[in-house]
Amino acid sequence: MLIPYSHTQKLLLVFILPVLAWVAGCKGFLDQAPQYMYVAMPQATLRDSTAAVYSKIILLQNGERVQVLDHDRGFVKVRSAEGLEGWVERRFLVGQDIYNSFVQLASFHARDQVVSHGSTRDDVNMHITPSREAEKLYQLKQGEKIEMLARVSTPRVGTATGRNIPAATAKGSGPAAESGLGAQPNSSAGSSTEPNGTADLSSSTLSQSQPVQSMEDWWLVRDVRGHVGWIVGRLIAVDVPIAIAEGGFAQGQRPVATFVLNTITDPSINGPDKRVPFYLMLFTENRDGLPYDYDHVRVFVWNMRRSPHRYDLAYYEHGIAGVLPVKVSKENFAGEGEFPVFTLHVKTDSGQEERAYKLEGTSVKRVLASEERIPANPSEHQLTRGTESGSLR
Repeated sequence: MLIPYSHTQKLLLVFILPVLAWVAGCKGFLDQAPQYMYVAMPQATLRDSTAAVYSKIILLQNGERVQVLDHDRGFVKVRSAEGLEGWVERRFLVGQDIYNSFVQLASFHARDQVVSHGSTRDDVNMHITPSREAEKLYQLKQGEKIEMLARVSTPRVGTATGRNIPAATAKGSGPAAESGLGAQPNSSAGSSTEPNGTADLSSSTLSQSQPVQSMEDWWLVRDVRGHVGWIVGRLIAVDVPIAIAEGGFAQGQRPVATFVLNTITDPSINGPDKRVPFYLMLFTENRDGLPYDYDHVRVFVWNMRRSPHRYDLAYYEHGIAGVLPVKVSKENFAGEGEFPVFTLHVKTDSGQEERAYKLEGTSVKRVLASEERIPANPSEHQLTRGTESGSLR
């Protein structure tokens, strides 16, 4: 039986039906919003088919974004930034969520203080957390320069006690620690949580004096493109001045960081640049899992009294529990003048102790708390926190 429509109902149908059709169309459009993935290998082949025999269209580069078009078993059909379409093995790609996590990690640590500089010993993956099993996206080539932000020690994978654990239980120190990645115990910095879900890495285990043999060190680093992630510490070569390295001053220990304390001019040097720096260098035992960042402090000065001119060890201290970062600056001392100053932080039984030293010519002297110090530029040269005093040579 047909139900007759009134004139008003007919008018409503004329207007409502197109609106409903438009809404349905919008929903369909939203459902088809583009999806993206990212290349997590050094290179990935874009191929014309998923068959065993295929033609290579182009090589996609690490970190490159591609639009997802279709899926077929272990392959994803994608469109490259150049508009080329083809198939890529799924295992070579990561999703938008992983990319977003790396973006958040870089943003979260954008203002972190750089505690040291280095380069990669080999091709190495950047992980989202300090774990070999953690998601990875970017890869650094051998020899790439990096900024080092914070160190943590986590159980080594594959050992009896080395199963991966949440980063919240790992040992750590450094400036990124104070922003939620390895906050030092007894520090004034509060704990926080990583945008990607990584919790505060502070742990009472930092107070232990013996390293866990199954631990391995990881460093939070920033590359030249601004990407931030975790890489295995043994794959980092810390920057060391060539003259210091050739002089064998490391004595079998692991370099941690190098800072320029002062610069003098040596007229005997060949070439237009006759400036020679004085260095503060930090070292540690050549093993992972230590509850401090370094335990040796050395200052190297340029000795122009010797022939030929060369570096000499002016200050040496060992057996300390130094924590990064270290602060290097220049300060005015009433009645004495301006001198280079470095300030170290050392772990003690009661917490942490700040110790300052000044460089007078080629001599290093401890700065007492009672001395009148007038910082020349308090905000300059905030490089790292460190250790304590020692013997002068």
